[in-house]
Amino acid sequence: MKKLVSIIAVVALVAVVATLLVACVPTDPAKAESNLKEAGYTAKKTDSDDLFGLGGLAMPDGATSAVTGSKDSEMIFIYYFEDSASAKTFYENSEILNFIKDMIEESKEEVKAQYEAEKISKDEYDEAMEILNSFKIKKFGKVVYAGTKAAIKAAS
Repeated sequence: MKKLVSIIAVVALVAVVATLLVACVPTDPAKAESNLKEAGYTAKKTDSDDLFGLGGLAMPDGATSAVTGSKDSEMIFIYYFEDSASAKTFYENSEILNFIKDMIEESKEEVKAQYEAEKISKDEYDEAMEILNSFKIKKFGKVVYAGTKAAIKAAS
């Protein structure tokens, strides 16, 4: 019995560590951009001081950099903040993030309705739902990111 408990504990620990490694984007924006490009994504890094500070006008309060990436139906955007408190404020109160969450839920409902009305095939339904269900919005220290599971993995 002790041996079984030990094995289960080790398996659980490996699963937790693997999840953490896959789910975390780099804390360096240049590294995230580089990783995305190496994985075949179209990626762009913008700093708040780009264009004499105009780059920061499109960023949330406290953000110092942003990285975006896309490839086919996969996408990610990452905001890097000057401190964890700014990241937390954005993560908890952002209208943009709330809009994205709402759009994902509405899209799921629309895909389901399209499938039930036989306007899309089972394969199309499954593919669309897989993409929508893989979309994550997370905060990690001074970083807030939103994207599909594959894009998050590519940035890591």
